[in-house]
Amino acid sequence: MTSAAVPAWLPHVRRGVALSLLAALNVLLLIVWQWKVLTQLGPGRDMDALVAGMVLPNFATAVVGGSLVNVLLPMLSAAPMAERSRMRAELSATLLALFAGVAAVLALLAPLWVPLIAPGLMGQDRGAVVHLARIQLVGLALSGVLTVQSVARQAEGSFVRVEAAQVAASLGGLAALVWAAPRFGATGVAVSAVLRVVLQLLLLLSTPRASGRLVLASDTLRELWRRVRPLLGASLYYKSDVVLDRLLASLAPVGALSLYHVALQIISSGQQVIQRGIVAPAIRDMSAARATHGDLALRIRLRRSLTVVMLLSGLATVVLVATGYPLLLGVFGRGAVRPEQVRMLWVLLLLLSGVWLGGVAGLLLSSSFYVLGDTFTPARIGVIGFTLAIGLKLVAFRAFGLPGLAAAASAYYLMNAGLIGVALGRRLRLARVET
Repeated sequence: MTSAAVPAWLPHVRRGVALSLLAALNVLLLIVWQWKVLTQLGPGRDMDALVAGMVLPNFATAVVGGSLVNVLLPMLSAAPMAERSRMRAELSATLLALFAGVAAVLALLAPLWVPLIAPGLMGQDRGAVVHLARIQLVGLALSGVLTVQSVARQAEGSFVRVEAAQVAASLGGLAALVWAAPRFGATGVAVSAVLRVVLQLLLLLSTPRASGRLVLASDTLRELWRRVRPLLGASLYYKSDVVLDRLLASLAPVGALSLYHVALQIISSGQQVIQRGIVAPAIRDMSAARATHGDLALRIRLRRSLTVVMLLSGLATVVLVATGYPLLLGVFGRGAVRPEQVRMLWVLLLLLSGVWLGGVAGLLLSSSFYVLGDTFTPARIGVIGFTLAIGLKLVAFRAFGLPGLAAAASAYYLMNAGLIGVALGRRLRLARVET
């Protein structure tokens, strides 16, 4: 068969299969990571301190890094190659400086904010949280430039390289974890996590065609700030659900914070498979299709991608309900973890299934707004949804404890996805009428 005879859709299928396999391997490695940490430390004070120490670094990464991804991918995908190289170099240098400065300030002020985000941890536990948080803030310092490098590779169509780099970095970090965790406990875990970020960044870096320099005022940064500003401001508010959830979980009995974190990490790992294997390529394809053929092409690709996303997510939920407990017992029911703690982990995963379903659907629907150049609408919906969720989570946790918090989190994500879907449908229908 000649190259001319190859169907147009075949390269996309091959890419999708490769991305899905690599993303699935990444998820497996993340689950192995969680397994090693949980069985080594156990759901107790040390792991609670580790989880509490990563709350603010993870929150900052989710707010700023997540906002940057949503804005940078459409921007870089639409830019010519030479312009993309210049943008990549300038953004990398500037964001490295900004993120390093934020991380340094947070490390200095750690004794002040730790008691606020983990009020249930007292005395020496708080000192451990400060120590572990400062280690993990090194990862935050590097996350800005890592985001730029990853998104730039995706904008070039190198999705497979991005996934392969994460696989290699996860393997290196996991090897460090296996060696360090038995010797240094939670400190070894924190250092291994930072090493994983460093390895991933080194694997994605390339020699830029334009000199990488700190640029505080340029057309690229002004446009980035214009697009990211409404999303960043709103994300700072509604993505604080990470902080709220951990704050409430720290008030539960010892070990509850650890179990809730592991459950959310498992959910997040599955979402990353969908995001990297389907959503990220879909954003690039929707951006290119809309630029060439208009909103109708965007609608067609969105509908196709959303169908695949929901089918895969629904299948994963069915598997969790049917076989989740024996699988979790076989994986986590050893070391420092007791069987009743594994059952609680399974119950939390079931109650958090709405986070899984609503999260992946909401991500794809929100990304469609970003392709349209509208970051305000999903940000406004996120603010409204989280405002309602605050009261719901407080009431549910007070009435039912940790299971109530998990159920409330699911309700929030499903509601948010539904509101974004309604708004997007209206936006696309109006655009069709106008044309």
